[in-house]
Formats: sequence, structure tokens, C-alpha cells
Amino acid sequence: MSIVKGHIMEGGPLHLVGDFEIVDAAGNRFPHSGIFSLCRCGHSESKPYCDGNHRARRWTGCHASPAAEPTHNDATSIQK
Repeated sequence: MSIVKGHIMEGGPLHLVGDFEIVDAAGNRFPHSGIFSLCRCGHSESKPYCDGNHRARRWTGCHASPAAEPTHNDATSIQK
């Protein structure tokens, strides 16, 4: 079982790093290894993937919440 690390970029996408698969609503599986960027701004022409449109729209992101102590169920760590 591998651990995937998630990094929310300030004013940008969610970067997932590791070996994992994305499963769409129809159950299709898309295995991936390395860095994967998911759109958070909603302006991407290739959702759910980030295409950089957050820069053109000058999207600043969401307000950060206070840091919490990491746990095994932390949203930034997804187990495969």
C-alpha cells in the first residue's frame, strides 16, 4: 500500500504525488504515477485536471484554515 501526498498550492491546484488511480463516476480507472494536478478554481477547460487558467483569471484561492495536528486520516494523505 502506498501513500499519496497532497499539496494544496496557494492560488492554484491540488497536487497529488505518488502512485495512485483516479476512478471516475462511471467506474473507469486511470492509474497514475508521479505528479497529478487537480483544478480547484473551476476555470479549467480540461476539468478535473488543472490547465493553468487560475493564473489568467487571477484566482487567489480559498482562505486557509488553521493548521491541525496531522492524523492518519488527514485529507492530505490518501491510502491506495
